[in-house]
Amino acid sequence: MTEIQLITIAALLHDIGKFMQLAKVTIPDEQLAEFERQNLKINSNSNFVHSLFSAYFVKSYLRNTDERLWQFIAFHHHPEKAPPEIQPFVKMITIADSLVNGEYRGREVEIDGKFLSQPLVSIFSKIAINDKQGEKGYISPSILQLNLQNLYPVKKMETAIPVNKTPFKELWDSFTKEVAKIDFSGEFDTFFHQLLFLLEKYTITIPAFTEKGETHIPLFHHSKIVTAITNCLNYLNSSEIEKIYSALVSNELNTPAMETPFCVLLGGDTSGIQDFIYSVTSEHALKGLRGRSFYLQLLSDAIAKSVLASFNNLTHANIFFIGGGHFFLILPIVDELQKKLEIIKERVNQNIFNAHRGKLAIAISDIHLSAIEFVKNQFAEAYTNLKQKLAIEKRKKFVTLLNSETKLKEMLGPYDVGGEQPVCEICSDELSDQEREETKRTGTRQCHFCQSYMELANDLAKNKAFSERKLAGGFKELKENPDNYLQVIQQLGFDYSFITHENADKIYIINSTDFLNSEKPNTGFQFFPQYAPLNRRNSVKTLEELADDADGLSTWGVFRADVDQLGDIFRNGLGLKPSVTEISVLSYFVSLFFSAHVEKMAREDYAGKIYIIYSGGDDMFALGPWSVLPDFGKTLYTEFRNYTGHNAAITISGGIFFAPSDKFPVYQAADSAGENLEDAKNNGRDRISMLGKSVTWKDFEDVSYLKNQIFNLVGISKPEDKSTIIAHEEKIPASLLQILYSAWADYEKAEKEKDVQEKQPKKKGLSLFRVWRLLYAFKRLKERHHEFSQELTKLENDIIKDFKLKPYLDIAIRWAEFLTRKKGEKTNA
Repeated sequence: MTEIQLITIAALLHDIGKFMQLAKVTIPDEQLAEFERQNLKINSNSNFVHSLFSAYFVKSYLRNTDERLWQFIAFHHHPEKAPPEIQPFVKMITIADSLVNGEYRGREVEIDGKFLSQPLVSIFSKIAINDKQGEKGYISPSILQLNLQNLYPVKKMETAIPVNKTPFKELWDSFTKEVAKIDFSGEFDTFFHQLLFLLEKYTITIPAFTEKGETHIPLFHHSKIVTAITNCLNYLNSSEIEKIYSALVSNELNTPAMETPFCVLLGGDTSGIQDFIYSVTSEHALKGLRGRSFYLQLLSDAIAKSVLASFNNLTHANIFFIGGGHFFLILPIVDELQKKLEIIKERVNQNIFNAHRGKLAIAISDIHLSAIEFVKNQFAEAYTNLKQKLAIEKRKKFVTLLNSETKLKEMLGPYDVGGEQPVCEICSDELSDQEREETKRTGTRQCHFCQSYMELANDLAKNKAFSERKLAGGFKELKENPDNYLQVIQQLGFDYSFITHENADKIYIINSTDFLNSEKPNTGFQFFPQYAPLNRRNSVKTLEELADDADGLSTWGVFRADVDQLGDIFRNGLGLKPSVTEISVLSYFVSLFFSAHVEKMAREDYAGKIYIIYSGGDDMFALGPWSVLPDFGKTLYTEFRNYTGHNAAITISGGIFFAPSDKFPVYQAADSAGENLEDAKNNGRDRISMLGKSVTWKDFEDVSYLKNQIFNLVGISKPEDKSTIIAHEEKIPASLLQILYSAWADYEKAEKEKDVQEKQPKKKGLSLFRVWRLLYAFKRLKERHHEFSQELTKLENDIIKDFKLKPYLDIAIRWAEFLTRKKGEKTNA
């Protein structure tokens, strides 16, 4: 390994010894004696002793590597004791460690041994907005997997780590068994990525600061960001490193060395996502929707990694975040950096424009960071400022192309032949001559792009891994008429395939973290929506087939959801000055829920019923039989609340729309569900909107309960929730629905007139809700159907409170009515 590679691995593993301490691993006496001979005598109760454990790990598991590797690690808390020739390298780790922690970490103190047995505190416990704050929650030590229930915080420490249990030791033993599978004599890029993903798998529940007591920072995130910053410091000369180190040691922070930017936070944000995914006009589009969504993920991935590849010696650790159409990278400041970034922007803009003619755009911007900004925990402010810059850039799409008259003409069009020309039945783009000829043979009017999205969705659903290959030359100029999604990706510098080519740089296993447990170990893992409900032909179910799976009314629906006020949470929810690591941890754990756990729900809890089109970042979009979606939404909410420790400061809202027919355009259903989602947010958030009204999630439980009561009395088929089904062969006549509808109409009219009266006190002749009519109707029903008297009385008492109807009774009535419909019936929903 080169010196730069050695320092990169050292930065990644500099604190792995904390994991060993928690697992009660001991260092043999002969090894301690060797450390002492190297001027590394450290008290066993010292906050520095973990560095010896880390060095011991390297000597034990990365055998036959350069001796400097373990030395870089062992001396990282006291670099002045290191051999002179390696001190500049050791100081890079010391500086990076201090910047990530927001303070110099070179002062030795004794630590309380009890801290070496405490679990990680959930990052969601720290979030507080206004008067909303969660209780402290502990996370049990466990491996990362698709099902995130192991990450649900618990209130008591002894629940997270039961008495007489050794979860840290069990986790460590599993970790070291997998470390032994990595070939550290092979390509650096391969084994570094394997090690990074292995740390993610095993150390996202390991506390990073064992000497401070309770912490909500996982060891994985601390180590990853220290590595990213070390990679940037590597671009400075030894004199600059020494000046920053001296300033940190002396606590003289207002020096030119501390105030001079040394790294860049680069951000990318995709605009046009919703229109791109949903604006399709054919039921054939369903097969390609998932492909379109995954293509956008590959797009962000390819751009981010191509940017990294344009710098020397950067690694996957320099990816701060990728997800939800965004990417953020930590990059070094190099000569002519802005010129380099402008070229990247122009190439990306030109390629995306040539491919999608303005339907998609990638905004790219950056902000410079100095050492003092990390020490003073000003990263969150910089992160917010960068997002604001990206928002401005999104309003200036393709501005870099305006400098060329040729490119300006290309932007203004016209693009196609025009006139009455054949268009793609999915996206409505004009077909090329070749596509027209294919139409004559196949009978389907589909452009090559849409066909490629369908192929991508099919590949994604049927494969367990995909490969990634960096192409020579990086960003290229895309040809004017790309034929499919892969050509766009390739021109951005990468190639992806579901066939694991021998020349692939990396192979990622999909939705599983067991990436090393195969004959040929993979490079890492990725979480994203993959499961698709299949029909008997082993193809993705059509909208009509999803509609046929519904109870009662034969139709399908759309569910959309996202996290409430996430921007405000990042700005204000983590305290006055959250650290770079805190921002990273929160971003990661929010995105992890949508990329991993939502997929688990679809494939395990709602198999054959839910089709996740998109889920990542902080939002999601799903299709399914209409009768399944309300239950799916409530389950999603419940799982998210469990995942976030029931912190009232972080919630989600949802919107559901039921299609009036199985051939209803998906894009219109998506828009309507989006409008319902906005309705939920505009009416207070932490709500769900369905059938024209939003209610809190708590009230939604009551809506569902009332729906079951009504359906059990009049229903002719079984609803999803079977917990309250009445065991009667006969049912109350459907006239009960009409009675309830009439009562609701009367109540709604009275409430509106009451509002008018309050605004116009002199106006007379206003009606009141005539509750006696409804009570009389119930009395008559009980006389005619005495066998249902108890159930009718229960319903009567549940829907009438203080002579008023429950304010969401109309949703329950309509929901129950839809369940009573016979198969094949349609309605406007």
